[in-house]
Amino acid sequence: ETFTDPIYIHLHRHPYGMINSFEEAKLHQIFFRYPHNFNGRELAELIWLHSHHNIFDFLDRIPQQRHTTISFEAMTANPRVEMERLCKVIGVPFEPKMLALYEARQQKQRMTDGIYAESKMLGDVKFHTHQQIDASIAERWRERYQEDFLSMMSCQMAERLGYSTPQNANKSATSYKSAITTINKNNTNTNNTRCHLSFAQQRLWFIDQLEGA
Repeated sequence: ETFTDPIYIHLHRHPYGMINSFEEAKLHQIFFRYPHNFNGRELAELIWLHSHHNIFDFLDRIPQQRHTTISFEAMTANPRVEMERLCKVIGVPFEPKMLALYEARQQKQRMTDGIYAESKMLGDVKFHTHQQIDASIAERWRERYQEDFLSMMSCQMAERLGYSTPQNANKSATSYKSAITTINKNNTNTNNTRCHLSFAQQRLWFIDQLEGA
């Protein structure tokens, strides 16, 4: 709505990588003020899954030439190659300084800094703990997770994003043991079950009752 023919970059990361970072930062303690029945790992998976569902739903309405995708793994493994590719998509010349994220002369004014001195940076709060672009960061989750715990829906989304899930290749749909399941919205009253409104839906209902449609 603000720009004419904007270009969108869909940045994604392996689900286990995102979940690992979510758990390390203990984001489940600050995300969601409302009660829920998911543990931190399940909550991270839900955020990863539904975020990418929302992104794909949006990009389906955007012409192919106006959006591209890039993985966190590719960006850290081959930063120059990927940045040069993105520059071509965006239509701007590549500058080596785009990759100089940690140089001392940039400490006073980084791309991640806010517009005011007291502003907090947006994005990865661990950014300032790194000294350089490190490809091993993208695969560090493999040291922590020795078993597969993703839901079938998350595995399908991971494969859509280009991530291989060989450990799931021989699994049937009924073999997944996850708290993340689908609800048959056409038959929600079976066994006296109901599909509850989300908090966002409750707010809209309240506003509609208060002020009218």
